[in-house]
Amino acid sequence: MKEKIKNFFGFIGRAWSGGFRGKFGVIATIFAAFAFIRIFWGDVNVQNFIINIWRLNAEQEQLAAEQKKLDAINRHIELLQGYSADYVEELGLKYLNVGDPDVKILKI
Repeated sequence: MKEKIKNFFGFIGRAWSGGFRGKFGVIATIFAAFAFIRIFWGDVNVQNFIINIWRLNAEQEQLAAEQKKLDAINRHIELLQGYSADYVEELGLKYLNVGDPDVKILKI
């Protein structure tokens, strides 16, 4: 058993002295071991961990959708502040059906 432990730490030592990739691998292994211990023998259980990841994914999707809406609103605000004639015409066609001869909102 002593020989196996000695070989294990010798392997870690060779990896650490092997360069940047070795150091990164040793640090990643320590972090993974810590996470494994924390998940299975700590306060966090696997089911809650997976549920939290699932919720985080849903929150990120919702955040992306809201960010897209915000960008569209900001674009509309910028164009309205600039009084772009093309933009006003585009809004008229889209929301008021101004360009459609069959549908008229304002009767003149």
